[in-house]
Amino acid sequence: MENGKHLIVNADCNNNLMFNSISSVYELLESLADKLSLIRLTSPYVIKGVENNPGLTGFIIIDTSHISIHSFTKKKFVALDIYSCKGFDHEIVLDFLKQKFASKNFHYSVVER
Repeated sequence: MENGKHLIVNADCNNNLMFNSISSVYELLESLADKLSLIRLTSPYVIKGVENNPGLTGFIIIDTSHISIHSFTKKKFVALDIYSCKGFDHEIVLDFLKQKFASKNFHYSVVER
C-alpha cells in the first residue's frame, strides 16, 4: 500500500433505516470511523435525496480522507466508499456492514492506491 486503500461496497439493503433515518446513517458513519481508528475531522453530514430519487447521502471527513454512503430507496441499494491513506482492516468493515444492511447481495472491491 503506497498511497492508501479504497474500499468500494455495493449492496442490496433490507434495512429501511439506511433509506429514511438520517440519525442511523449519521451513527453508521461515526461507527465506521471509530471501528477503524480513523480520526474524525468533521461530524457526519447526511442529507435526503430529492423526491424523484429518494434516499440518503452522507459523508464524514477523516484525517486521512473520507467515508461516504449513498442509499437509493427505490432500488433498495447502498453504495459506500472508504478511502484512507492509512491502512485499515476492510474485513472488520465488511462484517459490520453485512449486519447493518441485512444484505444477501453484497459486493465489494479493494483498490490499493
